[in-house]
Amino acid sequence: MESFVTRLGYQASYHMDSAYGAVIPQVRATWEHEFENDSVIVQGVKLGEPDGDKAVLGAGVLWQFHQDFYALSVYQARLGESAESHNLVLRVGGVF
Repeated sequence: MESFVTRLGYQASYHMDSAYGAVIPQVRATWEHEFENDSVIVQGVKLGEPDGDKAVLGAGVLWQFHQDFYALSVYQARLGESAESHNLVLRVGGVF
């Protein structure tokens, strides 16, 4: 399968200080266009054509507890004409 995708979008975030560190909510919206709409074939079975255009919408929150530790929660939806997917990411990390 070959793919060539362009994306055009916007992200907005807002930094808020709290007693427990920084809280940064963010939202994003992106339009994706697929130029190489090759069929998807798995073990000789044709699964169909990928969508040419998709809306990708997301929202999340980053909690910066300390300059070296954070937690992240992000939801993303990829919405096409014939298929859609939904992702939820929960991540805790640190630098040491």
